Amino acid sequence: MGGVNSDATSIEVISPPLTERSFSIEEPNFGGDIGSEGTVRWNVGGTDEPPISVNEIDLFLSIDGGNTFSTEPFATVANTGYARVAFPDDVDTDSARIMARGRGNIFFDISDEDFSLDGSAPATPEVPAPLSVTAYGLSDQTIEISFQPGGGGISYHEAACTGDPTYSSFSASDSPEADFDDTSPARSSVVVNGEGVVPPEGLTVDVDITHTYRGDVVIDLVAPTGRAVQLKSNDGADGADDVVETYTVVGMLGEEVAGEWLLKVSDYYEGDEGTFNSWSLSGAGITPPRLVQGFVRPDAYFDDATPISSSIQLSAEGTVSIDEFRVAIDITHTWRSDVAIELESPGGKRITLREIDTDDSGDNVTGVYPTTLNSKTPFSELAGESLAGTWTLYVSDKVPQDTGVLNSWGITQAQYTFAETSEVSPIELAELPAGQSYSCEIWAINSAVTPPRQSASRPAGPVTLGSVATGGSAPIRFLNLLQSTNEVRSPSSGPEASLEFVEDAEARTHTVFSNGVRR
Repeated sequence: MGGVNSDATSIEVISPPLTERSFSIEEPNFGGDIGSEGTVRWNVGGTDEPPISVNEIDLFLSIDGGNTFSTEPFATVANTGYARVAFPDDVDTDSARIMARGRGNIFFDISDEDFSLDGSAPATPEVPAPLSVTAYGLSDQTIEISFQPGGGGISYHEAACTGDPTYSSFSASDSPEADFDDTSPARSSVVVNGEGVVPPEGLTVDVDITHTYRGDVVIDLVAPTGRAVQLKSNDGADGADDVVETYTVVGMLGEEVAGEWLLKVSDYYEGDEGTFNSWSLSGAGITPPRLVQGFVRPDAYFDDATPISSSIQLSAEGTVSIDEFRVAIDITHTWRSDVAIELESPGGKRITLREIDTDDSGDNVTGVYPTTLNSKTPFSELAGESLAGTWTLYVSDKVPQDTGVLNSWGITQAQYTFAETSEVSPIELAELPAGQSYSCEIWAINSAVTPPRQSASRPAGPVTLGSVATGGSAPIRFLNLLQSTNEVRSPSSGPEASLEFVEDAEARTHTVFSNGVRR
Protein backbone atom coordinates (compact mmCIF):
# COMPACT_ATOMS: atom_id res chain seq x y z
CA MET A 1 0.00 0.00 0.00
CA GLY A 2 1.18 3.48 -0.77
CA GLY A 3 1.52 6.25 1.77
CA VAL A 4 0.90 9.96 1.90
CA ASN A 5 3.21 12.45 3.55
CA SER A 6 3.21 16.23 3.73
CA ASP A 7 5.15 19.08 5.21
CA ALA A 8 4.84 22.84 5.45
CA THR A 9 7.21 25.74 5.76
CA SER A 10 6.84 29.47 6.33
CA ILE A 11 8.71 32.02 4.21
CA GLU A 12 8.94 35.72 5.05
CA VAL A 13 9.10 37.86 1.91
CA ILE A 14 10.89 41.20 2.31
CA SER A 15 10.26 44.27 0.17
CA PRO A 16 13.04 45.15 -2.31
CA PRO A 17 15.53 47.86 -1.27
CA LEU A 18 14.58 51.48 -1.78
CA THR A 19 17.70 52.96 -3.39
CA GLU A 20 19.63 49.98 -4.78
CA ARG A 21 19.12 46.94 -6.97
CA SER A 22 17.75 43.73 -5.50
CA PHE A 23 20.18 40.88 -4.85
CA SER A 24 21.65 39.99 -8.26
CA ILE A 25 24.92 39.03 -9.94
CA GLU A 26 26.71 41.77 -11.88
CA GLU A 27 29.96 40.01 -12.91
CA PRO A 28 30.37 37.60 -14.62
CA ASN A 29 26.89 38.18 -16.02
CA PHE A 30 27.30 38.89 -19.74
CA GLY A 31 29.81 36.32 -20.99
CA GLY A 32 33.54 36.87 -21.28
CA ASP A 33 36.61 34.77 -20.43
CA ILE A 34 37.89 33.94 -16.95
CA GLY A 35 41.03 32.11 -15.85
CA SER A 36 41.98 30.37 -12.62
CA GLU A 37 41.08 33.43 -10.55
CA GLY A 38 38.57 36.17 -11.25
CA THR A 39 36.24 38.81 -9.90
CA VAL A 40 32.67 38.15 -8.81
CA ARG A 41 30.43 41.17 -8.19
CA TRP A 42 26.82 41.29 -7.02
CA ASN A 43 24.22 43.72 -5.71
CA VAL A 44 23.87 43.09 -1.99
CA GLY A 45 20.35 44.51 -2.06
CA GLY A 46 20.11 45.00 1.70
CA THR A 47 20.52 41.27 2.40
CA ASP A 48 23.33 42.05 4.87
CA GLU A 49 20.96 44.09 7.05
CA PRO A 50 18.04 43.10 9.33
CA PRO A 51 15.76 41.29 9.02
CA ILE A 52 17.73 39.12 6.53
CA SER A 53 21.21 39.69 8.01
CA VAL A 54 23.19 37.29 5.79
CA ASN A 55 26.93 37.85 6.23
CA GLU A 56 28.25 35.29 3.72
CA ILE A 57 27.45 34.21 0.16
CA ASP A 58 27.95 30.70 -1.24
CA LEU A 59 29.08 30.50 -4.88
CA PHE A 60 28.11 27.44 -6.95
CA LEU A 61 29.40 26.60 -10.44
CA SER A 62 27.56 25.21 -13.47
CA ILE A 63 29.40 23.88 -16.54
CA ASP A 64 26.26 23.16 -18.60
CA GLY A 65 24.72 26.60 -19.04
CA GLY A 66 22.91 26.64 -15.69
CA ASN A 67 21.00 23.37 -16.07
CA THR A 68 22.79 21.83 -13.09
CA PHE A 69 25.08 23.23 -10.38
CA SER A 70 27.68 21.77 -8.07
CA THR A 71 26.19 20.44 -4.83
CA GLU A 72 28.88 22.16 -2.76
CA PRO A 73 29.98 25.80 -3.17
CA PHE A 74 33.38 26.32 -4.78
CA ALA A 75 33.78 29.48 -2.67
CA THR A 76 32.18 31.18 0.32
CA VAL A 77 32.75 34.93 0.53
CA ALA A 78 31.72 37.88 2.66
CA ASN A 79 28.45 39.50 1.56
CA THR A 80 30.04 42.79 0.49
CA GLY A 81 29.20 42.72 -3.22
CA TYR A 82 32.77 42.10 -4.38
CA ALA A 83 35.17 39.17 -4.14
CA ARG A 84 38.23 37.69 -5.85
CA VAL A 85 37.77 33.92 -6.05
CA ALA A 86 39.74 30.89 -7.23
CA PHE A 87 37.88 28.60 -9.64
CA PRO A 88 38.30 24.80 -9.80
CA ASP A 89 41.49 24.03 -11.74
CA ASP A 90 40.01 21.01 -13.53
CA VAL A 91 37.31 22.96 -15.38
CA ASP A 92 37.54 24.06 -19.03
CA THR A 93 34.18 25.04 -20.53
CA ASP A 94 32.43 27.66 -22.64
CA SER A 95 29.12 27.10 -20.78
CA ALA A 96 29.92 28.23 -17.25
CA ARG A 97 27.48 30.06 -15.00
CA ILE A 98 27.53 31.08 -11.35
CA MET A 99 24.84 30.86 -8.69
CA ALA A 100 25.20 33.18 -5.70
CA ARG A 101 23.09 32.14 -2.69
CA GLY A 102 22.78 33.55 0.79
CA ARG A 103 24.48 31.20 3.25
CA GLY A 104 21.86 29.69 5.53
CA ASN A 105 19.07 31.31 3.50
CA ILE A 106 17.09 30.60 0.32
CA PHE A 107 17.56 33.73 -1.81
CA PHE A 108 19.82 33.36 -4.85
CA ASP A 109 20.62 34.63 -8.33
CA ILE A 110 22.16 33.01 -11.41
CA SER A 111 24.32 34.79 -13.99
CA ASP A 112 22.32 35.65 -17.12
CA GLU A 113 24.71 34.39 -19.82
CA ASP A 114 27.34 31.66 -20.25
CA PHE A 115 30.99 32.59 -19.85
CA SER A 116 34.18 30.75 -20.76
CA LEU A 117 36.15 29.33 -17.83
CA ASP A 118 39.61 27.76 -17.94
CA GLY A 119 40.67 26.85 -14.42
CA SER A 120 44.25 26.11 -15.51
CA ALA A 121 44.76 29.48 -17.26
CA PRO A 122 46.40 32.50 -15.60
CA ALA A 123 44.28 34.61 -13.28
CA THR A 124 42.06 37.23 -14.90
CA PRO A 125 43.55 40.60 -13.92
CA GLU A 126 41.73 42.59 -11.26
CA VAL A 127 40.73 46.17 -12.11
CA PRO A 128 42.52 48.34 -9.51
CA ALA A 129 40.23 50.38 -7.27
CA PRO A 130 40.77 54.14 -6.87
CA LEU A 131 42.84 55.48 -3.96
CA SER A 132 42.78 58.58 -1.74
CA VAL A 133 39.09 59.19 -2.38
CA THR A 134 37.45 62.33 -0.98
CA ALA A 135 34.12 64.06 -1.68
CA TYR A 136 33.19 67.69 -1.14
CA GLY A 137 30.26 69.98 -1.74
CA LEU A 138 31.44 72.66 -4.17
CA SER A 139 28.08 74.41 -4.17
CA ASP A 140 24.51 73.78 -3.10
CA GLN A 141 24.04 71.61 -6.23
CA THR A 142 27.50 70.19 -7.01
CA ILE A 143 29.59 67.44 -5.45
CA GLU A 144 33.24 66.95 -6.40
CA ILE A 145 34.97 63.61 -5.88
CA SER A 146 38.76 63.55 -6.12
CA PHE A 147 40.84 60.38 -6.31
CA GLN A 148 44.05 58.78 -7.48
CA PRO A 149 44.02 55.87 -9.96
CA GLY A 150 44.87 52.61 -8.25
CA GLY A 151 46.98 51.33 -11.16
CA GLY A 152 47.03 50.71 -14.90
CA GLY A 153 44.51 49.15 -17.25
CA ILE A 154 41.80 51.67 -16.38
CA SER A 155 39.64 53.30 -19.06
CA TYR A 156 37.71 55.68 -16.81
CA HIS A 157 36.19 56.11 -13.37
CA GLU A 158 32.52 56.34 -12.43
CA ALA A 159 31.07 57.97 -9.31
CA ALA A 160 27.55 57.77 -7.92
CA CYS A 161 25.89 59.70 -5.11
CA THR A 162 22.64 58.54 -3.49
CA GLY A 163 20.42 61.10 -1.80
CA ASP A 164 18.42 60.56 1.37
CA PRO A 165 14.62 60.56 1.01
CA THR A 166 12.25 62.86 2.89
CA TYR A 167 9.65 61.25 5.16
CA SER A 168 6.15 62.72 5.71
CA SER A 169 3.75 61.04 8.12
CA PHE A 170 0.07 60.53 7.28
CA SER A 171 -3.03 58.93 8.78
CA ALA A 172 -6.70 58.44 7.96
CA SER A 173 -9.56 56.56 9.61
CA ASP A 174 -13.23 55.66 9.25
CA SER A 175 -15.98 54.07 11.38
CA PRO A 176 -18.40 52.48 8.91
CA GLU A 177 -20.35 50.36 11.49
CA ALA A 178 -21.27 48.16 8.53
CA ASP A 179 -22.77 44.67 8.85
CA PHE A 180 -21.51 41.83 6.63
CA ASP A 181 -22.00 38.09 6.07
CA ASP A 182 -21.06 35.44 3.51
CA THR A 183 -23.27 37.06 0.84
CA SER A 184 -22.58 40.76 1.47
CA PRO A 185 -19.06 42.05 2.20
CA ALA A 186 -18.51 45.42 3.91
CA ARG A 187 -16.38 48.15 2.36
CA SER A 188 -14.95 51.40 3.68
CA SER A 189 -12.80 54.03 1.99
CA VAL A 190 -10.52 56.75 3.34
CA VAL A 191 -8.88 59.55 1.39
CA VAL A 192 -5.22 60.21 2.19
CA ASN A 193 -3.74 63.63 1.39
CA GLY A 194 -0.14 62.70 2.24
CA GLU A 195 2.96 63.09 0.10
CA GLY A 196 5.35 60.58 -1.39
CA VAL A 197 5.13 56.82 -1.83
CA VAL A 198 4.92 53.84 0.49
CA PRO A 199 8.40 52.92 1.86
CA PRO A 200 9.85 49.41 2.36
CA GLU A 201 8.76 49.59 6.00
CA GLY A 202 5.19 49.50 4.76
CA LEU A 203 1.90 50.80 6.14
CA THR A 204 0.03 50.20 9.39
CA VAL A 205 -3.62 49.16 9.32
CA ASP A 206 -5.65 48.91 12.53
CA VAL A 207 -9.00 47.11 12.36
CA ASP A 208 -11.91 46.62 14.78
CA ILE A 209 -14.38 43.95 13.63
CA THR A 210 -17.06 42.21 15.63
CA HIS A 211 -17.68 38.61 14.54
CA THR A 212 -18.88 35.38 16.17
CA TYR A 213 -16.27 33.19 14.40
CA ARG A 214 -13.31 35.24 13.28
CA GLY A 215 -11.75 32.39 11.31
CA ASP A 216 -14.34 33.18 8.62
CA VAL A 217 -13.19 36.79 8.21
CA VAL A 218 -11.12 37.83 5.17
CA ILE A 219 -9.63 41.35 4.95
CA ASP A 220 -8.23 43.01 1.78
CA LEU A 221 -6.57 46.41 1.40
CA VAL A 222 -6.83 48.10 -2.02
CA ALA A 223 -4.56 51.01 -3.06
CA PRO A 224 -5.73 53.96 -5.21
CA THR A 225 -4.20 52.23 -8.27
CA GLY A 226 -6.25 49.07 -7.67
CA ARG A 227 -3.34 47.06 -6.30
CA ALA A 228 -4.64 44.72 -3.57
CA VAL A 229 -3.01 42.99 -0.60
CA GLN A 230 -4.77 40.46 1.64
CA LEU A 231 -4.26 41.28 5.31
CA LYS A 232 -6.12 38.26 6.69
CA SER A 233 -7.18 34.99 5.10
CA ASN A 234 -9.80 32.55 6.33
CA ASP A 235 -8.80 30.06 9.03
CA GLY A 236 -11.40 27.42 9.83
CA ALA A 237 -9.50 26.39 12.98
CA ASP A 238 -9.80 29.84 14.59
CA GLY A 239 -13.14 29.86 16.37
CA ALA A 240 -12.58 32.88 18.63
CA ASP A 241 -14.65 36.06 18.45
CA ASP A 242 -13.81 39.42 16.82
CA VAL A 243 -10.83 40.74 14.90
CA VAL A 244 -9.08 43.60 16.71
CA GLU A 245 -5.64 43.68 15.15
CA THR A 246 -2.80 45.83 13.86
CA TYR A 247 -1.35 44.77 10.49
CA THR A 248 1.95 45.88 8.97
CA VAL A 249 1.51 45.89 5.20
CA VAL A 250 4.77 45.60 3.21
CA GLY A 251 3.20 44.68 -0.13
CA MET A 252 2.47 48.25 -1.22
CA LEU A 253 6.05 49.45 -1.79
CA GLY A 254 6.16 52.39 -4.22
CA GLU A 255 2.40 53.07 -4.23
CA GLU A 256 1.43 56.74 -4.14
CA VAL A 257 0.22 57.63 -0.66
CA ALA A 258 -2.30 60.22 -1.85
CA GLY A 259 -5.67 58.94 -3.00
CA GLU A 260 -8.59 56.75 -1.98
CA TRP A 261 -7.72 53.58 -0.03
CA LEU A 262 -10.31 50.81 0.35
CA LEU A 263 -10.64 48.13 3.03
CA LYS A 264 -12.88 45.19 2.15
CA VAL A 265 -14.13 42.81 4.85
CA SER A 266 -15.71 39.50 3.79
CA ASP A 267 -17.17 36.41 5.46
CA TYR A 268 -15.85 33.19 3.91
CA TYR A 269 -18.41 30.76 5.39
CA GLU A 270 -22.14 30.86 5.93
CA GLY A 271 -23.78 30.78 9.35
CA ASP A 272 -22.00 33.62 11.17
CA GLU A 273 -22.08 37.36 10.62
CA GLY A 274 -20.22 40.42 11.78
CA THR A 275 -19.90 44.19 11.96
CA PHE A 276 -17.07 46.21 10.48
CA ASN A 277 -16.74 48.81 13.27
CA SER A 278 -13.72 50.92 12.35
CA TRP A 279 -10.28 51.01 10.79
CA SER A 280 -7.32 53.34 10.31
CA LEU A 281 -4.42 53.65 7.89
CA SER A 282 -1.12 55.30 8.88
CA GLY A 283 2.52 55.46 7.91
CA ALA A 284 5.15 57.75 6.41
CA GLY A 285 5.38 58.57 2.72
CA ILE A 286 8.83 58.97 1.25
CA THR A 287 9.77 61.60 -1.32
CA PRO A 288 12.97 61.12 -3.35
CA PRO A 289 15.52 63.91 -3.86
CA ARG A 290 14.08 64.35 -7.37
CA LEU A 291 10.89 63.06 -8.97
CA VAL A 292 10.94 62.93 -12.76
CA GLN A 293 7.46 62.90 -14.24
CA GLY A 294 5.50 63.65 -17.38
CA PHE A 295 1.78 63.33 -18.08
CA VAL A 296 -0.48 63.89 -21.10
CA ARG A 297 -4.19 63.48 -21.77
CA PRO A 298 -4.55 62.91 -25.54
CA ASP A 299 -8.15 61.52 -25.45
CA ALA A 300 -7.25 59.86 -28.77
CA TYR A 301 -9.59 57.42 -30.58
CA PHE A 302 -8.16 54.24 -32.12
CA ASP A 303 -9.41 51.09 -33.88
CA ASP A 304 -7.99 48.33 -36.05
CA ALA A 305 -7.53 50.74 -38.98
CA THR A 306 -6.32 53.73 -36.93
CA PRO A 307 -3.34 53.14 -34.65
CA ILE A 308 -2.21 56.13 -32.61
CA SER A 309 0.90 57.48 -30.90
CA SER A 310 1.38 59.99 -28.11
CA SER A 311 4.56 61.65 -26.84
CA ILE A 312 5.91 62.99 -23.55
CA GLN A 313 8.94 65.28 -23.38
CA LEU A 314 11.21 64.83 -20.34
CA SER A 315 14.06 67.21 -19.55
CA ALA A 316 15.56 65.50 -16.49
CA GLU A 317 19.18 64.45 -16.20
CA GLY A 318 20.09 60.81 -15.68
CA THR A 319 19.09 57.42 -17.02
CA VAL A 320 16.31 54.91 -16.50
CA SER A 321 16.40 53.09 -13.19
CA ILE A 322 14.43 49.91 -13.84
CA ASP A 323 13.44 49.57 -10.16
CA GLU A 324 11.89 53.05 -10.09
CA PHE A 325 10.65 53.67 -13.65
CA ARG A 326 6.83 53.60 -13.94
CA VAL A 327 4.39 54.00 -16.85
CA ALA A 328 0.74 54.72 -16.01
CA ILE A 329 -1.92 53.87 -18.62
CA ASP A 330 -5.63 54.74 -18.87
CA ILE A 331 -7.30 53.24 -21.96
CA THR A 332 -11.02 52.73 -22.51
CA HIS A 333 -11.75 49.72 -24.74
CA THR A 334 -14.69 47.34 -25.17
CA TRP A 335 -12.51 44.22 -25.64
CA ARG A 336 -9.02 44.79 -24.26
CA SER A 337 -7.62 41.51 -25.60
CA ASP A 338 -7.32 43.31 -28.97
CA VAL A 339 -5.06 46.07 -27.61
CA ALA A 340 -1.30 46.22 -28.20
CA ILE A 341 0.92 48.85 -26.52
CA GLU A 342 4.56 49.76 -27.15
CA LEU A 343 6.86 52.32 -25.55
CA GLU A 344 9.84 53.94 -27.30
CA SER A 345 12.67 55.73 -25.48
CA PRO A 346 14.37 58.94 -26.71
CA GLY A 347 17.25 56.76 -27.93
CA GLY A 348 14.95 54.62 -30.11
CA LYS A 349 14.72 51.58 -27.83
CA ARG A 350 11.20 50.13 -28.21
CA ILE A 351 9.65 47.64 -25.79
CA THR A 352 6.28 45.88 -25.77
CA LEU A 353 4.13 46.68 -22.77
CA ARG A 354 1.15 44.66 -23.97
CA GLU A 355 0.37 42.36 -26.89
CA ILE A 356 -2.99 40.90 -27.91
CA ASP A 357 -4.37 38.18 -25.60
CA THR A 358 -7.27 36.09 -26.89
CA ASP A 359 -8.02 34.82 -23.36
CA ASP A 360 -8.68 38.28 -21.93
CA SER A 361 -12.25 39.44 -22.60
CA GLY A 362 -12.35 42.27 -20.07
CA ASP A 363 -12.80 45.97 -20.73
CA ASN A 364 -10.22 48.77 -20.53
CA VAL A 365 -6.49 48.83 -19.79
CA THR A 366 -5.91 50.81 -16.62
CA GLY A 367 -2.96 50.59 -14.26
CA VAL A 368 0.76 51.09 -13.83
CA TYR A 369 3.57 49.15 -15.51
CA PRO A 370 5.30 47.17 -14.05
CA THR A 371 3.50 47.19 -10.64
CA THR A 372 -0.21 46.61 -11.26
CA LEU A 373 0.24 45.66 -14.94
CA ASN A 374 2.78 43.14 -16.28
CA SER A 375 4.97 44.32 -19.14
CA LYS A 376 5.54 41.85 -21.96
CA THR A 377 9.12 43.10 -22.32
CA PRO A 378 10.97 43.36 -18.98
CA PHE A 379 11.90 46.90 -17.99
CA SER A 380 15.50 45.73 -17.70
CA GLU A 381 15.65 46.35 -21.48
CA LEU A 382 15.42 50.08 -20.71
CA ALA A 383 18.29 50.12 -18.21
CA GLY A 384 20.70 52.94 -18.98
CA GLU A 385 18.41 54.69 -21.49
CA SER A 386 18.48 58.47 -21.18
CA LEU A 387 15.49 60.01 -19.41
CA ALA A 388 15.80 63.29 -21.29
CA GLY A 389 14.05 63.53 -24.64
CA THR A 390 10.86 62.35 -26.29
CA TRP A 391 9.14 59.20 -25.02
CA THR A 392 6.48 57.83 -27.38
CA LEU A 393 3.59 55.48 -26.64
CA TYR A 394 2.16 53.44 -29.54
CA VAL A 395 -1.37 52.03 -29.15
CA SER A 396 -3.15 49.84 -31.68
CA ASP A 397 -6.17 47.53 -32.05
CA LYS A 398 -5.24 44.30 -33.84
CA VAL A 399 -8.76 42.92 -34.42
CA PRO A 400 -11.77 44.49 -36.23
CA GLN A 401 -15.04 45.56 -34.58
CA ASP A 402 -14.14 47.01 -31.17
CA THR A 403 -12.72 50.50 -30.59
CA GLY A 404 -10.90 52.35 -27.85
CA VAL A 405 -9.68 55.70 -26.50
CA LEU A 406 -6.29 56.50 -25.03
CA ASN A 407 -7.48 58.78 -22.24
CA SER A 408 -4.15 59.52 -20.58
CA TRP A 409 -0.71 58.18 -19.79
CA GLY A 410 2.32 59.26 -17.82
CA ILE A 411 5.91 58.48 -16.83
CA THR A 412 7.44 58.79 -13.36
CA GLN A 413 10.81 57.90 -11.92
CA ALA A 414 11.99 58.51 -8.41
CA GLN A 415 15.64 59.58 -8.59
CA TYR A 416 17.76 58.72 -5.59
CA THR A 417 21.09 58.01 -7.31
CA PHE A 418 23.04 60.36 -9.60
CA ALA A 419 26.14 59.26 -11.52
CA GLU A 420 28.93 60.74 -13.63
CA THR A 421 32.12 59.48 -15.29
CA SER A 422 35.55 60.93 -16.01
CA GLU A 423 38.92 59.76 -17.26
CA VAL A 424 40.73 62.04 -14.80
CA SER A 425 40.26 63.34 -11.27
CA PRO A 426 38.11 65.04 -10.06
CA ILE A 427 34.61 63.93 -11.02
CA GLU A 428 31.92 66.58 -10.67
CA LEU A 429 28.26 65.70 -10.19
CA ALA A 430 26.36 68.88 -10.99
CA GLU A 431 22.72 70.02 -10.90
CA LEU A 432 21.92 67.82 -7.91
CA PRO A 433 18.85 68.56 -5.78
CA ALA A 434 19.96 71.10 -3.16
CA GLY A 435 19.61 70.77 0.59
CA GLN A 436 20.14 66.98 0.50
CA SER A 437 22.56 64.59 2.18
CA TYR A 438 24.32 62.15 -0.15
CA SER A 439 26.32 58.96 0.25
CA CYS A 440 28.84 58.64 -2.58
CA GLU A 441 31.10 55.94 -4.01
CA ILE A 442 33.51 55.59 -6.89
CA TRP A 443 34.96 52.70 -8.93
CA ALA A 444 37.20 52.09 -11.95
CA ILE A 445 36.14 50.61 -15.30
CA ASN A 446 38.22 48.70 -17.85
CA SER A 447 36.24 48.97 -21.10
CA ALA A 448 39.07 47.62 -23.25
CA VAL A 449 37.77 44.09 -22.61
CA THR A 450 34.40 42.55 -23.49
CA PRO A 451 32.35 42.70 -21.39
CA PRO A 452 33.83 45.64 -19.43
CA ARG A 453 35.17 44.85 -15.97
CA GLN A 454 34.83 46.91 -12.82
CA SER A 455 36.89 47.39 -9.70
CA ALA A 456 35.70 47.26 -6.11
CA SER A 457 33.91 50.46 -5.14
CA ARG A 458 35.34 52.92 -2.63
CA PRO A 459 33.18 55.11 -0.37
CA ALA A 460 33.32 58.88 -0.80
CA GLY A 461 31.23 60.91 1.59
CA PRO A 462 28.75 61.47 3.04
CA VAL A 463 28.22 64.99 1.74
CA THR A 464 25.49 67.46 2.69
CA LEU A 465 24.91 70.04 0.00
CA GLY A 466 24.60 73.55 1.32
CA SER A 467 27.61 73.22 3.66
CA VAL A 468 30.85 75.07 2.90
CA ALA A 469 33.38 73.26 0.72
CA THR A 470 36.39 72.39 2.87
CA GLY A 471 38.69 70.38 0.69
CA GLY A 472 39.23 68.81 -2.69
CA SER A 473 40.35 71.08 -5.47
CA ALA A 474 38.18 74.00 -4.30
CA PRO A 475 40.89 75.53 -2.03
CA ILE A 476 43.51 75.01 -4.74
CA ARG A 477 41.30 76.83 -7.27
CA PHE A 478 40.82 79.64 -4.76
CA LEU A 479 44.59 79.84 -4.19
CA ASN A 480 45.22 79.99 -7.93
CA LEU A 481 42.70 82.81 -8.23
CA LEU A 482 44.42 84.80 -5.48
CA GLN A 483 47.82 84.12 -7.03
CA SER A 484 46.69 85.42 -10.43
CA THR A 485 45.15 88.49 -8.77
CA ASN A 486 48.34 89.16 -6.83
CA GLU A 487 50.42 88.91 -10.00
CA VAL A 488 48.26 91.52 -11.70
CA ARG A 489 48.50 93.92 -8.75
CA SER A 490 52.28 93.51 -8.11
CA PRO A 491 54.54 95.70 -10.27
CA SER A 492 57.28 93.81 -12.07
CA SER A 493 59.96 95.94 -10.40
CA GLY A 494 58.73 95.26 -6.85
CA PRO A 495 59.52 92.30 -4.63
CA GLU A 496 58.13 88.95 -5.70
CA ALA A 497 54.89 88.14 -3.92
CA SER A 498 54.32 84.64 -2.54
CA LEU A 499 51.21 82.86 -1.34
CA GLU A 500 50.98 80.01 1.14
CA PHE A 501 47.86 77.93 1.78
CA VAL A 502 47.26 76.35 5.21
CA GLU A 503 44.33 74.03 5.97
CA ASP A 504 43.10 73.31 9.49
CA ALA A 505 41.11 70.10 8.99
CA GLU A 506 39.82 69.94 12.55
CA ALA A 507 38.54 73.52 12.54
CA ARG A 508 37.41 73.15 8.89
CA THR A 509 39.06 76.48 7.94
CA HIS A 510 41.54 77.69 5.35
CA THR A 511 44.10 80.48 5.84
CA VAL A 512 46.01 82.25 3.07
CA PHE A 513 49.33 84.06 3.80
CA SER A 514 50.93 86.59 1.39
CA ASN A 515 54.60 87.20 2.11
CA GLY A 516 54.04 85.88 5.61
CA VAL A 517 51.11 88.20 6.27
CA ARG A 518 47.74 86.60 7.01
CA ARG A 519 45.11 87.63 4.43
